[in-house]
Amino acid sequence: MGQTIGQDVQILDTNSFGLDKFISINTANGAFRPTGLQFGPDGKTLFIANVGKDEARLVTPNGVQLPFAIPWSIPQSGSIWKVTKTN
Repeated sequence: MGQTIGQDVQILDTNSFGLDKFISINTANGAFRPTGLQFGPDGKTLFIANVGKDEARLVTPNGVQLPFAIPWSIPQSGSIWKVTKTN
């Protein structure tokens, strides 16, 4: 495996299945784990929903046994990133 040197959010063209970089950071950051994107009403501000803390679980909070460990997000531990363009 190669060295991780950055992270990207990419746009998938569903017609050609091509990828284009949308947002890129130059160094790996464990806090940057986006799960959703939405532009604000001005069309220029991007809001990114970001996963917070998670843990591997074999049992759900209501006691259901899982067949294997899955990552489970801890409520209210995520964040919203606000991205704006600077000149």
